[in-house]
Amino acid sequence: MRYLSHLPCLVFLLVGFFCPQHVGAKPNVLFIAIDDLNDWVGCFGGHPQAITPNIDQLAKRGIRFTNAHCAAPL
Repeated sequence: MRYLSHLPCLVFLLVGFFCPQHVGAKPNVLFIAIDDLNDWVGCFGGHPQAITPNIDQLAKRGIRFTNAHCAAPL
C-alpha cells in the first residue's frame, strides 16, 4: 500500500526519461530599436548621406517590419 502512493511520481519520472526530446536550433534574433530612425537606412529607401551597408546586409537576410507604431518614443 505504501508503494502505491509513490506510483504516480514513478510513472511521471519514467515517462519523462523515455520521451524523445525535441532539441532544435535556437533562432538568432537581433532586435534593433532606434527612436526617430524613419527611413534613413538604405534598406528602407535611405537618405543620400546615410551609408549603412551592414544594416542593409542584415535586412536582406532577415525580416523587416515596415508598419510599426509606437504611442511614445522609446
